[in-house]
Amino acid sequence: MLRPLHRFWTRSITRQLMLGIALVHAVLMTIFVFDLVSRERAFLHAQSNEQAFSMAQVLATNATSWVLASDYVGIEELITSQHSFSGLQYALLVDPEGQVLGYTDRTQVGRYLRDPVSLQLLDAPLQRQRLFESEQQLDVAVPILLEGTHLGWARVGFDHSAISDNLGLVTQQGLLYTLVAISVGLLFAWLMALGLSQGLRQLVEQAHRAREGQDPQPVELQRHDELGELAEAFSHMLSELRQREKALADNHALLRSILDATPDLIFFKDSQGHYQGCNDAFTRFVGIERETLIGQDDYDLFPQPIADNFRLHDRMMLQSGIARRNEEWVTYPDGHEVLLETIKLPYYGPHDESLGVLGVSRDITERKRAEERIRQSQSQLEQAQRIAHIGSWSLDLESNEVVWSDEAYRIFELHDHPSLTYEEFLDLVHPEDRLRVDRAYRDSLIQRTPYHIEHRILLPGGRVKYLEEQCESEFDGHGHARHSFGTVQDVTERYLAQRLLEEKQRHLDYLAHYDSLTGLSNRLLFRDRLARALRSAERTGQRVAVLFVDLDQFKQINDSLGHEVGDRVLREVAQRLTVAVRAEDSVSRLGGDEFIIIVNELDEPRYAAQMAQRVLQSLQTPLLHQGQELYLTTSIGISLYPEDGAEVDTLLRNADAAMFRAKAEGRDRFRFYTQELTDLARERIEMESRIRQGLRNGEFTLHYQPQLTLHDERLNGVEALVRWRHPELGMIPPGRFIPLAEESGLIEPLGAWILREACTQMVRWHAQGFHPGRMAVNLSGRQLQQSDLLDTVTQTLSETGCRPEWLELEITESFVMNSPAHSIPIMQSLRSQGIELAIDDFGTGHSSLAYLKQLPISRLKVDQSFVRDVPSDQNDMAIIQAVIALGHSLQLHVLAEGVETPAQRDFLRQAGCDEVQGYLYAHPLSAEALLAQWG
Repeated sequence: MLRPLHRFWTRSITRQLMLGIALVHAVLMTIFVFDLVSRERAFLHAQSNEQAFSMAQVLATNATSWVLASDYVGIEELITSQHSFSGLQYALLVDPEGQVLGYTDRTQVGRYLRDPVSLQLLDAPLQRQRLFESEQQLDVAVPILLEGTHLGWARVGFDHSAISDNLGLVTQQGLLYTLVAISVGLLFAWLMALGLSQGLRQLVEQAHRAREGQDPQPVELQRHDELGELAEAFSHMLSELRQREKALADNHALLRSILDATPDLIFFKDSQGHYQGCNDAFTRFVGIERETLIGQDDYDLFPQPIADNFRLHDRMMLQSGIARRNEEWVTYPDGHEVLLETIKLPYYGPHDESLGVLGVSRDITERKRAEERIRQSQSQLEQAQRIAHIGSWSLDLESNEVVWSDEAYRIFELHDHPSLTYEEFLDLVHPEDRLRVDRAYRDSLIQRTPYHIEHRILLPGGRVKYLEEQCESEFDGHGHARHSFGTVQDVTERYLAQRLLEEKQRHLDYLAHYDSLTGLSNRLLFRDRLARALRSAERTGQRVAVLFVDLDQFKQINDSLGHEVGDRVLREVAQRLTVAVRAEDSVSRLGGDEFIIIVNELDEPRYAAQMAQRVLQSLQTPLLHQGQELYLTTSIGISLYPEDGAEVDTLLRNADAAMFRAKAEGRDRFRFYTQELTDLARERIEMESRIRQGLRNGEFTLHYQPQLTLHDERLNGVEALVRWRHPELGMIPPGRFIPLAEESGLIEPLGAWILREACTQMVRWHAQGFHPGRMAVNLSGRQLQQSDLLDTVTQTLSETGCRPEWLELEITESFVMNSPAHSIPIMQSLRSQGIELAIDDFGTGHSSLAYLKQLPISRLKVDQSFVRDVPSDQNDMAIIQAVIALGHSLQLHVLAEGVETPAQRDFLRQAGCDEVQGYLYAHPLSAEALLAQWG
C-alpha cells in the first residue's frame, strides 16, 4: 500500500509541494501553539504569585499596629476587608509561635496551627515565603516586622483555577490558527506547482529529443526564478556543446597537422593488427598513401619474417600491458638504410579496455654515431685521468647522488664502484678534515664561487692519502644550485716530498736559532725575543727584566772532569732554569756557561728579584757524577726596562755589569744594575725568611677586637687580628708582612695557624664561661683558591672542638669577584656546615649584584675608609646609607668598621646600621685583656 502511495506523490510536483508545505505548516504551528501555551502558563503563574505576595504584604503592613496592640477586633475587620479581592481563598494572621490572630474562618482564631504547611514558618527566615503551590491553589506568607521586631506572619491563600481556564482557551485558538495556516499553504502550493510544471515539461521534451539523437532546441521561459535560470542554462549548454563539437573537429585537424609535421614515424593499430592511422612520415616509410594504409596489417606491408616479428611483439605487449622498446635497421623504398628506435605501447578506451597499439619510431642513426664518438672520448679521458692520477665527479643536488669517474674510484680505492651520496663521500674524508671540507663546499654554494682545497682521506688499515680537490657549481635562473662538478687528484707523493723539505727547513732554522747542546734558544733568537718583548712592554706600559746568569767556577769542572761532564752539567742547568721560570718567560744560552732569562710583564721590580731567588734555589741541589756530588753556584745580574735601558744591547750590557758585581761581592747571589733595587730586593727576601722563621718559632700572636650591636652596644662577636713580635725588630705592623705573605704564598700556613689559634681560643673562653658571640677570622684570596680549604676548616673544627656556629669567616670582596665561579661553591659548602660568612671591606672592590645575591653570606662589613670622614663628607654618608639599604634588602646584617667618634656612632645608628667595631669601644686586645674587660 505504501509503494503506490509513494508513487502517487512523487510523480507530481504539485502533490509534493502541497504535502510538503502542509507538513511544514502543521509542524511549525504545533510548535508555536505549544510554545504559546507554555509562555502563557509561566506568565499567569508569575502574575498570580506576585499578586498573592502583594496582598500578603499589604495585609502585613496594615496589621502591624493591630497586632502590636493585640486588637483582635481591628484584626478581624482587616481580614474581612481583604476577603473581597478576586481569587482570594483565605487570609490569616499568626504570631511567631503559630497562634491564629485573625482568619477569614473565625472559628480558627486562637488555635495553634500545626499542619505541615504552617510548621514551615516556625524556623523560617524573616522574608517572604512560598509555603505551598499547586495547579489549583497558592499559599504565601510575609513577616510582620516593626523596627526589626518580629510580630508574626501574614498569610494569603490564592485560587489558581482561572489559569487553567485561560490556558484551555489559548489552546483552542492555536489549533484553529493551525488549520487555517495549513489550508492557505495547500492553496499556495497548488498555485506554485502550476507555474513550475509548464516550464519543466518543456525541458523534459527537449531532453527526450537529445536522448533520441534529434537536435534539441533552446527553451525560452519568461521567468526570473530558478526554473528560468535552468532553462537559460539548458540553452547555454546546447550552445557550448555545438562549440565543443566544432573545437573537437579543429583539434583533430590540428593534431593531424602536428603528427604530419613530426619527423618521427607515428602509427596506431587495433588489437587485431589492422592500421587505424599514421602520419606522413610513416606513409613515406612504407610507400603507401594514408587512405590505402588504413585497414591493412603488417603482412600487407612487410615481408613475412618481419611481419611475424611485429605481430609477436604486439601480442606480448597487449598481454602484459607494458610498453616495449627495440632498435632495428630498416630500408626505405629509395634504398637508404637507417637505424630506428621504436617504442610501442597499448592505448585504452574510456572503460580501460585495450583498443590497440600506438607506435613511435625515431631515426637514431646519427645519435648512435655520436654516442660512439663520446664513448671513444670518454675512454681517452679515463686513460688521461689514470695517467695524471686525476679523477672527476659530479653531484646532483636534487637526488644527492655523487657520480665518479673510474680514476676517482681508484683514488679512493673503491673497487665495486658503489653509488654514493654526499654524506657517504664525507665519511671517506679524514675525521680531522671533514668539517673543513664540508664548510668549504657549502660556502661555495652560498657565495656561488668555485673552491680549491687540500684534504686527507682515511683508507682501510689506517692509511692516509692527501688529495687536491677543485669544484664548480651550476645554478638555475633563481640562483638555486642544481649540479656540482669537480676533480680530485692524488697528491700524496707531492705532499710527502713537501713535508720532507719543510722538515729539513725547520731543522736548519732550529740549528740557526737554538743551542745544539741544551736545546735553549741561542743568542740570535734571544735578541729577537727580547726586541719583541720590549715592543710589547712599550705598548702595555709594563717592565721587562733581563737576568744574566753565569755559573761560578765552571771552568774547574771542565778542566778536572772533562768537557763531556761539563756538557752534561750545562744540560742539567738548562733544564733546571727552564723549570724555574714561568711559561711566558724565556731562557737562552749565550755560549759557554752564560745563560740569559727574559722575564716578561713585570708590574714591580721585586718580581725580578723573586725570579732570581728561584734560580739560585734551583741550583742548590747538587748534581751527581759517578757517585760524587757536584755543587754549583751562580751569579746573576738584573737589568730592567725601561729604567736601565730601552735597547737590547744596553739591557744586555747592564745585566752583564750587574752580574760581575755579584761575582765581585762573593758569588751565589744576584744584583740589580742599581744598588737601590738590590737593597730593596734583599730586604724583601730577608723579610720572607723572617716570616718563615717566625712561624717556626711561635713569634705570631692573636689580638681580638670586640664587635657590638649598635642599638644596645652589647658584645656580639670578636675579630681575630694577627700580630708579630720579632725578638730583634720588635712589633712589626701587619701592613709590612701581610702583603709579602700573600705574594710569597706564606699566607697559607699563616692563615691556617690563625684559624686554628682562633678556634682554640674560642673553645677556651667557652670553657671559662665567657661567650663572646662569634669569632671572625679573615680568609685571604690565596686561601680561598686552595682546593683543600674545606677539608682544612673541617679538620680544624674537629681537632679544636670549636662548634661551626661560633665561627665566622671574612672574605675580601675583590677576591670573591675575581673568580665567582670558583669561590661561590666553596662558600656554599662552608655555609652548609653552619659557618657564617661575611664580606669584608665592602664597597672598595667591584661587586656584581648578580653574584652578590648568590653568595651565602650573612653580614656585610663597611670599610673604615667610608666611616673615617663621617659626618663631614656627604658622599661617604650617602655610600654608607646605600650599603645599609642594600644589605637589609638582601636580608643581611651590616657592620661598620673603624668607628672612633660619637658623631660617627650617632650617624650609623640613625642610618640603621646593625653592628660596629672600632677604637671608640676598644682597641684590639689580648685574650686575657678581652676576658677581663668584657667577661
